[in-house]
Amino acid sequence: MVQHSTKERSFWKNFDWSLLGLVCLLCALGLATLYSSTFHNHIYVFYKQIIFISGGLAIALLISFLDYHIFERLAYVFYIFVLLLLVLVILIGKSVDGSQRWLDLGSIHLQPSELIKLAIVFIFARYYARDHRGASGGYRLRDLMF
Repeated sequence: MVQHSTKERSFWKNFDWSLLGLVCLLCALGLATLYSSTFHNHIYVFYKQIIFISGGLAIALLISFLDYHIFERLAYVFYIFVLLLLVLVILIGKSVDGSQRWLDLGSIHLQPSELIKLAIVFIFARYYARDHRGASGGYRLRDLMF
């Protein structure tokens, strides 16, 4: 019989199964739409999307096992790293359809403007987690704007 640690049991007990279900439902709806629009001509796009969704769900599951405090500790480092990537786009970025927004890393093409969205979420989350003004009564809209 396999013994599970208390930490592992509490992880699965506290896992947000409804969120996972909604994500899977949205993925299924997206796949159904893509299948119906690519069935006759470009079915490979549908299969490619299944691979991307599977990879994304696997990465999300792996990340859910991490201690979320690591994102708080590395928020500024990640932000500065992505800013440097954006500067690299200006200097050596690949131009596609008249806009220069990609870094060509061999077989991988990276678009740092997508990563900056995540970095900004981390920065704001860290700031508001450490700002004690909102701890007692929460934040008003005006507090969040300024």
